[in-house]
Amino acid sequence: MPDRGLRWFRLSVWCQDAAATGNEDQSGRFQVSGSPARRAGGTEYVSLFVSRTAQAGYVQVTVVRPPTAPDVDIARASSAPLRGNTTAPDSNFETKLDLNGHVVLDDLSFATGSSQLGEGPFASLQSLADYLTANPNRTVALVGHTDASGSLAGNIALSKRRAASVLERLVGQYGISRRQLEAEGMGYLAPIANNLTEDGRETNRRVEVIITSTEE
Repeated sequence: MPDRGLRWFRLSVWCQDAAATGNEDQSGRFQVSGSPARRAGGTEYVSLFVSRTAQAGYVQVTVVRPPTAPDVDIARASSAPLRGNTTAPDSNFETKLDLNGHVVLDDLSFATGSSQLGEGPFASLQSLADYLTANPNRTVALVGHTDASGSLAGNIALSKRRAASVLERLVGQYGISRRQLEAEGMGYLAPIANNLTEDGRETNRRVEVIITSTEE
């Protein structure tokens, strides 16, 4: 869509005939003209709309310029892969944690059946560490969850060990005080997806941080 701009000019109209009065028809006593202007990027066109009153004339000038940049294919742009620093802390982490009281640390990785936390780095842990450092009186619980495969007792034990592994990473790598942390496990008792599908089971295998402080 070319760029269209509107400019308004007020024209004072007078008659050179000294005998004429202000109420006389002044048509033909003023003239407006225009022509295309050729620029490096294309041709500009100007259209004029002229109106008048007994005392003044008005000109509406519409300028049509060539496009200064190609149109963007929005659908194609939005489907392009996002490339960036995937380990950057989430700027909304603090807001979500304070608002909801809990956040899933959804970028953590564990080997199948293992409680050993992957090497990382994990953006969610950096965000949580920043939050706890900025709020030294705030306490949280790290709660592990599993899918429904296996026994309840085994899954509770595994989920608690995974939460404890996250706790140790926060203490050892980020310097967070143990006083602010505790680790627990829920096994498969608190699913957030259907365990009948692989995607659902993967979603349920998670560690969540929950605010346990009761005062600001």
